[in-house]
This record gives sequence, C-alpha cells and structure tokens, in this order.
Amino acid sequence: MKQVVDFSTAKQNRPITGAVQARAVRSNGVKIAFNIQGDGPPLVLIMGYRLNSSAWPREFLDSLARRFTVITPDNRGTGKSDKPLDGYAIANLTRDVLGLLDALGIARAHILGYSMGGAIAQEFVRQFPERVAGLVLCATMCGGRRAIYARASVLRVMRDLDGLEPEEIARRIWKVTYSPSYLADNMEKIEGQMLREIAEPTPLHAADLQFQAFSDFDSSDALPNVRAPTLVLTGDLDQLISPGNSKIIAELIPGAELRILRGIAHRLMWEAAQDCAHIVSDFLHEVDGERGALAQSERLYSTAESLRHDNPLTFFVEQWREALELAARWPLVLNDFASDFMIHILQPLYFGRRPQLGDGKPIVIVAEDAVNRMAVTQFATWLSGIGFRPVMASFTPPDGRLRGAKLRETIRCAAERTGRKAIVITLDSGLKPGVHAAASEPAHVCAILALAPPIDFGPAPDGLHVHIITTRDDISASIGRVHRVSAWPGPIVINPDALITLSDILREIPIELLETGT
Repeated sequence: MKQVVDFSTAKQNRPITGAVQARAVRSNGVKIAFNIQGDGPPLVLIMGYRLNSSAWPREFLDSLARRFTVITPDNRGTGKSDKPLDGYAIANLTRDVLGLLDALGIARAHILGYSMGGAIAQEFVRQFPERVAGLVLCATMCGGRRAIYARASVLRVMRDLDGLEPEEIARRIWKVTYSPSYLADNMEKIEGQMLREIAEPTPLHAADLQFQAFSDFDSSDALPNVRAPTLVLTGDLDQLISPGNSKIIAELIPGAELRILRGIAHRLMWEAAQDCAHIVSDFLHEVDGERGALAQSERLYSTAESLRHDNPLTFFVEQWREALELAARWPLVLNDFASDFMIHILQPLYFGRRPQLGDGKPIVIVAEDAVNRMAVTQFATWLSGIGFRPVMASFTPPDGRLRGAKLRETIRCAAERTGRKAIVITLDSGLKPGVHAAASEPAHVCAILALAPPIDFGPAPDGLHVHIITTRDDISASIGRVHRVSAWPGPIVINPDALITLSDILREIPIELLETGT
C-alpha cells in the first residue's frame, strides 16, 4: 500500500514549491496529465466541459499558488491525458482524480470544481468524504429534477460543434460563457486565452461523452450528507448554468456558504480572477484553521437578495430584448417546444421516465415518401434534442441507382463530419435501400436500426449491429436483436415506448471512430 501524507498536518512533506511542473500518472487505467505549482496545503482544481488545465487563468492560479500547492489535472479526454472512447461517467472521472491523489501521496486535499468539474467535485465528496478538507463548487449544478437547465438554444451553442475548427468552436461558445460587457472590453485578452485553450484541442467524441456524463449526473439526494466545509460561487449573469443552481446546492449542503458575483457570467474565474482567488483562498484558510476574513468585493451581494437587477428599467429593457430575439427565432422555438414536449411530458406521462441522453453519434434516417414526412421531421428533431446528430436522406429521384448513390454520399458525409461511424435508421419501406447502402459503406456505418420493418427483412449485413423495433410478433430474431414495443395509434416514430427503447439502444451501441484516411 502506498504511503499517503496528509498535507494539512505534515507540511514538511509538501510535494513541490516554485515554478509550474507538468507531470502525468497512471490513474484508473488511463494516463492523467497534470500541472502542479505553489506551496501550502494541496488544492485540486477540476476543470469543466471540454477544457483542459491550460485553460485556467494564470492570474487566478498564481494568486492561489501563494498559499496552496495547486494541482490542475487534465480530465480524461482533454489536454495531454488519454482520450479513450469510454469511462466518462462522472463517477469514473472522480476515480481518475482519486488515483491522481493516491499517486501523489495526498491523503486529504481541498477540492475545487468548476462547471462540469463541480459535478466531479460533488461526486468526489460523496464517494470519498474522508479525502476532502474543503470543497468549492463554482458555476455548477446538482443535476436531476432539482436542477435548472439552460434553454435549448444555449445548449445548441455548446453542443453543435461538428465540422468546426477549434477557433470557431471557441468563438461560438464565448457568446454564452462570457458576459457581453467583458467580451466587448477584453477581446485581446480573450483571444490570447483562446490560443492557450486550443493548443491541445479536445476531440469531438470526448466532448460529446463529457456532455452526456454531465447531463446524466444527479447529486441532489447525496448533498444533504456532505459534511466538508463548502463554498458555492457563481455569477449572476450565468446563462449556461443558472445561478439559481448554486442557490439550490447551498440550500442542500448543510452550512454551505454562497457567494454571487454581480455582473459576471459563467466564466467567473476569468472575468474576476482576483476576486475569485481571494474568496476561495480566504475561505480555505479558515477551513484550515488559519485566520482570514473573506474579502468584501463590491461585486458581491448578500445571498438573501434576489437574482433580479436592481434597476427596473434595465430589467424591462433586457426582457424586451429577449422577447425580440424569441420572435426572430420562432421556427427554432417551435422545434424546441415540440421536442421538449415529447421528451419531458409525453414519454414520462406514459412510461415514467425520460429517454437517455445521447453521445453525439451521427444518424442517417432512411424513409420512403410513403412515411408521414411531418412525423419523420419531428423524429429527427427529437433525436437532436436528446443529443444525437441526425440527417434525413432524400428519396425524390425515381432512379434507384441515383438514389443509392445519394444515400451512400449522405452516410459518408455524416460520418466524416463527426469522425465516427454512423448509425442508419430505416423506417417502414426504407428498409431495403437503407440496408443496401449500409452494407456498401462498412467503413462508415456501425449499426442498423429498423423501425417497423416489413416481414421480409432479409439477411443482416456482416459486421454490423442490427436492432429491430417492432409492434409485431412475427419478426424473426435470427435477423438481428428484436425489441417488441406496445402498439400505438400512430406512426412508430412518435410511439413513446419505441422512442424510450430506441434511446436505450443508441446509448448501448459503442462509438467507433473512423480509421485514419477513410
């Protein structure tokens, strides 16, 4: 057993002082890279969705390093850490952090988690409470039914990134992570920050799996059992993770302290580096039993205050602006409403649970004109809403060869856009052309899902996962894995039982990356 050291009591065994050092350890079956700097009690900073340790603002790190030994790991899938195709569940990312602490010989540490990193920090204190000296949760949520989720339009900004260059991705995400005033006044600084962040870009599959893991996370039942001293920190302009989430967390964790930064958005440590560093540092020094008074920044206001603006005119103007934006994007709003209705109302009403969120796999929907086109369009919207990337194949040309060539091109484009093999979903009489095209593109297709296929399915293509969703009892199991669902008085693509089953199957099919050069 490795000898571990409690840095809070054995300061003579601090691992490092002075300049930043980059290292890597083997943890939980993967390589986890990390940086370490400073002198004092150990403080682990866990980064959020798709970013790596180089994204932490230098001003924030340097300030903390004056009082703490600051350890900043690259989460699985980011930076110089391994980027596997599995293991991204929040509970498993937590074990990555545990393995890092064990490798460094640290028995107890302060844990700070930002955004998705805040979910990892919550899970860490749940699984390993004896390893946490102090807990800081920044711009994060508890997940589950108590959480306040971002609007669909905001989530699209964060999720619809396939086919974009790293610079395009960063500039797209800025709009929902920085406050408008900071973005307008600090463009040169933000551009420099971006160059550090994209030096080691996160591959799309890792970003998708992190997003999926964060969306699945739910610590609401566990938080009342947290006994570590806890600071909850957020900005009042955060539109990605509403500041109401921090209030919920602070109410659930006994004795938690809530601080809200005025005029700050999701990237609070970037917009207010010194404020955040002082608040965190003083709080953790009090945890360590050292004297320290929380810095009273003019940005702070009491948690007893509401999250509304003080100026009624400002509040009215912002509400009017949002109303105008809503009117400008009404087609997307209608799609969001229809998708949300299916996901959050119709399916739970009939079957008691929501579908599983997807991991961004590309999906090609093959449907002949005989199928209700409106229902298929809504089906594609639903797939996108639960985290996949659907495209609808076109079948207007009467020439079979032209149709087949066009379908194969659609499959190739969908796969190459994401760098992973696609899933072909066929509906009714779209089965034969879909199966033929999938069999012709083995380098770009990993699975076929047939919804309500005719009885003459035919032989399944070699090397592909085949799943059949049907209400019939006369479909042979020899042609693939058959999933029978309850009957529904409409198209199967809006059958709640079929959609729940489909979401489970799509999650079960593993991601397969395209081979280099395909």
